[in-house]
Amino acid sequence: MHRTSYAVHQRVDRKMNGGGRNEGRTGGRTWLFGLFAKIHENHRWRLVVIFALFPLFLVSLLFRLVVCIRVFFYRVGLFRSERLGAYVINVGNLTAGGAGKTPVVMHIAEMFKGAGINTAVISRGYGFNVKGDYLVVSDREGVKRSPGKAPDEALMTARRLTGTNAVPVIVGPERTLSGRAAVDKYNAEVVIMDDGYQHLRVRRDMNILVFDGENPLGNGLMLPVGPLREPLKASKRADVVWINDKSGSGIPDTKGLEGKLKRYLAGGIPVVKSTLVPESILAIEGNTHPVEIINKKRVLAFSGIARPASFFKTLDKIGAIVVCELPFLDHYFFTEDDFKAIERMAFLYNAEMLVTTEKDMARISADRKFRLPIFALVMSLAADGDKAVFDMAVSGLGLDGGFIKK
Repeated sequence: MHRTSYAVHQRVDRKMNGGGRNEGRTGGRTWLFGLFAKIHENHRWRLVVIFALFPLFLVSLLFRLVVCIRVFFYRVGLFRSERLGAYVINVGNLTAGGAGKTPVVMHIAEMFKGAGINTAVISRGYGFNVKGDYLVVSDREGVKRSPGKAPDEALMTARRLTGTNAVPVIVGPERTLSGRAAVDKYNAEVVIMDDGYQHLRVRRDMNILVFDGENPLGNGLMLPVGPLREPLKASKRADVVWINDKSGSGIPDTKGLEGKLKRYLAGGIPVVKSTLVPESILAIEGNTHPVEIINKKRVLAFSGIARPASFFKTLDKIGAIVVCELPFLDHYFFTEDDFKAIERMAFLYNAEMLVTTEKDMARISADRKFRLPIFALVMSLAADGDKAVFDMAVSGLGLDGGFIKK
């Protein structure tokens, strides 16, 4: 198996096609982001980071102070949170990216969808410029947007939550407006807010704090020298702790993390443990296939997610022969030149197919014709303790499903 990077594939382009004026630009950014990712994730580098990046460490202390003051202002009422008129479940985390929040959002939404409770999902729509107050990605009738016309995670979520009692997905920078649209236009009784742990303007009835089971806190430092958006004591706002293993290794061992959180959490709050498992293979045309179709196939794998290593590792586990790995920046928008370079890399390494993530597939138009078959690996969540979350939410709903908590 050959492990490479976007910078490598640009060098291959130069050898095969005489280079290009953008050669090295994105590759350099990928290298820089990769370096910061390693710094953020490795706790053993903590002291080295503090001394070597001391000016940035001072910035992180200032950032921590600002964050704590902002939370304090909300707690004492100087800043006000607003109700949406529905039961609001927030799914968020303390770190920057990669904890697996969106799979948790989809899993919870599917539980309410299956129970016949009107549900909607709202999110910021990271990396996408929403024109107007909000953007409806899907409604009760189905998906309304195509790749490039909506944020990737929102489009992936919308595609998953179609069918009977479909779940509207609405994105926008001001989540109070998105949430009110969900209630007023689609009669949502439950609004699930994706990545809103720090968005305190929307009052929530349940705060679900998600941790990556493999590396929950990284080096334990605040941004920019660490991955933390808030200090660990912010976990005391959580009503539920959800520890998610994205590598497919099974339900994670959480004793170490639970020990660190114990001093902050209220006694008896639910701790949900989950793992992502391969569910199916999705063709770009929309057809689904069993996972076995990529077993023993020579695969070029490419991905623009926060932590692509877990995706590549999963492909290895399900029997794919990964001949080349191409990690891109998170939420990266692929260009035609990128696709041509990917196809040339596939030719160079004699790949039989291209495989990406479901999130990345949401950024690729079905009209784009590839020389090789292209598929997305679809993952589902297997959870232990998730029923407690559902029961807690239902306890805030009346017998007829109407919202009663004011």
